[in-house]
Amino acid sequence: MRRKIKGLVVALAAMGYVSVSVAADPAAVLGKIEGRVLVGQQDTTVTAQEGMRLFTGARVIAVDGGSANVVFADGCAVNLPQNSMLSITGPGQCTAGKALAAKTEGFQHPAIGQSSRIPAWAWWTAGFAAVAGGAIWIANANESDDSSSTQQAAALAQQRAREDEALAQANAARTNALAAEQAAQTQAIATANAAALARNQQRYQGCSSPPCL
Repeated sequence: MRRKIKGLVVALAAMGYVSVSVAADPAAVLGKIEGRVLVGQQDTTVTAQEGMRLFTGARVIAVDGGSANVVFADGCAVNLPQNSMLSITGPGQCTAGKALAAKTEGFQHPAIGQSSRIPAWAWWTAGFAAVAGGAIWIANANESDDSSSTQQAAALAQQRAREDEALAQANAARTNALAAEQAAQTQAIATANAAALARNQQRYQGCSSPPCL
């Protein structure tokens, strides 16, 4: 069985994928890959490449649109479809019928170790809440702007009303002052005329012919 995996790795090494010196180390190697496939080892996840060595404990993840062929050390192979994950437990895993791919929810599946344990619907809910909150904020902002504009218009109208009232009072005072001045002048003229008439009457009193006229 070791000869089979060695032969495969040697062939892959000839294409520049792996080194022959480590042919007996991995539990499996990656064969053909299509689309996006990831390999996780402990807390590290990298993009998979054909011929990549897979050690016990590794995880092979085919995300949406991706697929991979995993060849174990005993020559047994398993195909990994999209949105699935295969955990490597040893070189005889496939022959023992334990190389079963588990369905995932894509790259955000908690088992991949690259995301928090929040389901996809929670992200949709959060996104919807954010959009709704933004719409409410915009509506409140528009309402606040409308209210502010209304208050400014009311304040401006009140200021104009006060200015108009002050102007009207000033005009009325000016009119009253002119009327009082004209009345005083008229009264002064009338008084002067009356005095002149009185003097003339006194001067010519009892005179009916020249030279007193």
